[in-house]
Amino acid sequence: MINDINHRELLAVDNDKFTIEKIDEHIKIIIKENEYNIENYNLLVDKNYQLEEQLRILQEEIKEKDNKIEKIQTELNNYKPDTTNDSKNKIASNYTICKYGYYLYAFESQPLRYKCSIVRQKDYETLQTNLKQLDSGGEMKYNVKVSYPFSEKIMCFMLKNSQTFLGNNTYEGTYENIKQILDITLKLETLLIDNCKDLEQLSNILDGKYIQNEIIDIDPSVPQVRKSKRSIDQIHKDTGEVINTYESIEAAGRALGLTTGTAIGIALREKRKCQGFLWKYSGISKEDQYSEQPVVKVCCCTGEKTFFKNIADAAKDCNISAPGLRSRILTDVHINKYHWIFDKDSTHYK
Repeated sequence: MINDINHRELLAVDNDKFTIEKIDEHIKIIIKENEYNIENYNLLVDKNYQLEEQLRILQEEIKEKDNKIEKIQTELNNYKPDTTNDSKNKIASNYTICKYGYYLYAFESQPLRYKCSIVRQKDYETLQTNLKQLDSGGEMKYNVKVSYPFSEKIMCFMLKNSQTFLGNNTYEGTYENIKQILDITLKLETLLIDNCKDLEQLSNILDGKYIQNEIIDIDPSVPQVRKSKRSIDQIHKDTGEVINTYESIEAAGRALGLTTGTAIGIALREKRKCQGFLWKYSGISKEDQYSEQPVVKVCCCTGEKTFFKNIADAAKDCNISAPGLRSRILTDVHINKYHWIFDKDSTHYK
């Protein structure tokens, strides 16, 4: 460009692409972009909104990271090093037994229903709080202290083979049975701990050579007490007809080709179909049992039967509570040469 007082001239390298008309058009575009109008104002508002949204997202990310940092800092402040790490691989180390110990526990969530599992001693109080939150009406009924976690496997094996397994570590049975299983588990663990270094002695104990020769007279005329699982009915979904009755939920599951009876147990509690059938416990409801269902008291020796109008009258006769007698009936308990059954021939049984 050449400037003087009276004359100005613009020289272009390429006269075809850089003409006076193109310069004029370019200047008009610049003026339009910078002038104040509604279109430009809306563009500025949109851009401002985008920037504010980006700022909000960044603030949320910063807040989330601050919370993570605070959580990690709290964990660091509460961290306690595990002193067993240096000794866990040593043979015959004292640390092979858990430094805290364990509890096998039985938490009664509902009448005759118990949640049974294992917990470290240091976490026992926290466990009780959590179980109370899940079942506000429940109560921790029993626990035993064990040293090794494998004891839980023994306990669960006995529970599943003697009580009704409902899934989620929950079993249906009487308190006496549950307590006895936990006590037996503790005795078995103690037996193994005390004799594991002397295999010959342990073998002799298991063979019965060290058991004292105490002879117990058994009257052959008195039936032996055996606990049975609660029977379950398989019902046609349309007609309501009882197709079959199984001795337990597990037996029903096996009969239908299932690995366990868990699915049937869930369907039973939720009153829905499983494998195309409805399911219910054999007998009548708790309410009918307490109010109407007649009870028969049977002498184990003679077979003599005594009839009672309802479970309450039968419970008074044997001086126990109605729920206690119901538990005896459902689990086929024989006590003092008697056992009890519901009179299923009554007209309102079905």
